[in-house]
Amino acid sequence: MNRLFNQIISLKFKASYLIVNDRFLITGADDNIGDILPQMTLALGVDVRDIFPFLSSVHLEELIENESVEREGHLEGVDLKVTLRANWEEERPKSQYLVLIEDRTQFYKEQEEQQKQAEGDRLLRGMMEIIRQSVGLEEILQSTVDRVQTLLAIDRAFIYYFNPDWSGTVIVEALHSSCHSILDQPIEQCYTKDQVTFYQQGKFSQIDNLETAELRDKDRKYLSQLQVRSQLVFPIQLGIPLTIPIQNTPFQSDQSSLPITSHHYNLCDTYLWGLLIVHQCHQPRNWQPWETKLLMSLSSQLSIAIQQSQLYEQLKEANQELKQLAASDSLTQLFNRRRFDQVLQKEWRRLARERSPLGLIFCDIDYFRLYNKAYGYLSGDFCLQLLADAVRQALKRPADLVARYGPEEFAILLPHTDLSGSFHVAHMIQNNVINLDLEHKTSPVASTVTLSIGVAALVPHVDTQPQFLLELTRYVLDQAKRNGHNQIVVANSSVLLDF
Repeated sequence: MNRLFNQIISLKFKASYLIVNDRFLITGADDNIGDILPQMTLALGVDVRDIFPFLSSVHLEELIENESVEREGHLEGVDLKVTLRANWEEERPKSQYLVLIEDRTQFYKEQEEQQKQAEGDRLLRGMMEIIRQSVGLEEILQSTVDRVQTLLAIDRAFIYYFNPDWSGTVIVEALHSSCHSILDQPIEQCYTKDQVTFYQQGKFSQIDNLETAELRDKDRKYLSQLQVRSQLVFPIQLGIPLTIPIQNTPFQSDQSSLPITSHHYNLCDTYLWGLLIVHQCHQPRNWQPWETKLLMSLSSQLSIAIQQSQLYEQLKEANQELKQLAASDSLTQLFNRRRFDQVLQKEWRRLARERSPLGLIFCDIDYFRLYNKAYGYLSGDFCLQLLADAVRQALKRPADLVARYGPEEFAILLPHTDLSGSFHVAHMIQNNVINLDLEHKTSPVASTVTLSIGVAALVPHVDTQPQFLLELTRYVLDQAKRNGHNQIVVANSSVLLDF
């Protein structure tokens, strides 16, 4: 377009036109609207129909009806707005026509930047909403780089996670189809202490043109290998509210293995978790202030998202520990009676629907009070731990459950197990305890620790309660004790008749 403007200026005194600011005003002195185009052609030295095809579509009727006509078009890299006007006298145009040619390139550029800035604001609001909804960290990070890559029309956007030695790995990435991926690849570029300090201060780095940027040879070589021509780098910093060691912990979800934190940090300290980086590969780029402002705001939002995920994981872990404490026996690490009763109710309903048997075993330590009196309570606790392991080792299926049901009693729940299978498990438990060979010199029935065991199994029914199975198993356990301890009694058909 500069060539065209220069021609107009050079013909200033050979054609009828005026120059007003950066707008070009061409006048014609004929009543026929069609003569405007030839006169413009004469002034410009080229056929105006080839230059302004959007203007050659103007008809006199349109000009009469609208008093002025505007056409917009694109010519030689310049966006143009052309306005055709005429003064009127008795519904006919006067002898003067005005053609106003305006370079709108900067206007459209500013308009596009305002639109992108508005889109950037929407991106920030959307990201804050995602964070509030506690969506998974991986989804937040991937969504961020995807939207940045699309909004800024860049070739590559990614998040770089720092290892303890300040090397790093790309954990999420969005890129143009012409660029090769660096996802999950270790970054050869190892940041110096000065570079790390720079980013820890919350500063960002900007390279508009790699060829003229002041860089280490190693950094320039690495960026050249990635075909980078321009780059922006923004820090992602996290704060540590307490003086606690934070391990390199993966984000716990079904599809994610994103690291959350690392190293030891002091009270109210902040540390550099990673970097938000964008690359332009096809040509250098003069980064605009609104772009850097947007990316800086996004890096701050990413910090919030990561810290929220970290706190969520810590809370989930703490809740899990509380659940385990509420459901387990602290001495033996077996489930406690409360958890056993919950699982029994659940399995009873499930197996009633499936019409499948449920086995139950009660184990009572023979003369355990005498053991505590003879060897002391610390030895008694150790004995309970050994016996718990012996019982646990007899169970082979994930659904089988063992609990400490009483001070000296264990309960074993066996889904999908009939009486024969339950007896087999009881026999394995008995053998495991015999193999422990724990001395019990005050026992009236043996020189070692032994168990009295009751076994029962039945198919649950919706019209009955699991209490029936508990009482039946307790009944045969009491029979084992009455018969002299150190034995297994099974709730067979004859027992059921007496029960």
